[in-house]
Amino acid sequence: RYNFEKMISTSADYAEAKRQAEVGFHKHACFPVVSVRFPIVIGNDDYTGRFKFHVDRIKKGDPIFFPNLEARISLVPSDFAAVILKNFSENNFKGPINCASPSPIRLRDFVATIEDAVGKKLVPADNPTKENHSPYGIPIDWFMDCNRLRNECGLVAPEITEWLPKLLDSTGEKK
Repeated sequence: RYNFEKMISTSADYAEAKRQAEVGFHKHACFPVVSVRFPIVIGNDDYTGRFKFHVDRIKKGDPIFFPNLEARISLVPSDFAAVILKNFSENNFKGPINCASPSPIRLRDFVATIEDAVGKKLVPADNPTKENHSPYGIPIDWFMDCNRLRNECGLVAPEITEWLPKLLDSTGEKK
């Protein structure tokens, strides 16, 4: 059970606002609701530029600040995210479901994959600034358990180690 203490806007607390929206739909909608929960979605169509931030800065030798390169993070390729949304639009599944690559990636390994592709090494920043702080710079692990997606729906995203190098190759970022 979830109780609202106060209504939150997305600008005040994005995660809490998402929780409240989910609860509102699941409690009050007069239609079946599925809440597909994605982590960071990466692909050739990434309008946020967060992935490109990392590639560009490593290529140029510009420093990037990461609070913890050992932290593990969930990612999902955008093409798989689209497949998932189409799948759930065509079936009767209800409730919340996490959708990400099965295994999270350590930020150190994420960086190493980009380094291998561009042929340059990360220049780590000692202190965070607005310009150098990684948009994926998390202090602790931030990943999802996707067992329900596999066990109840039979769907499994490709592993990050499979699709991330291919994405770098497809975007022309390889050296």
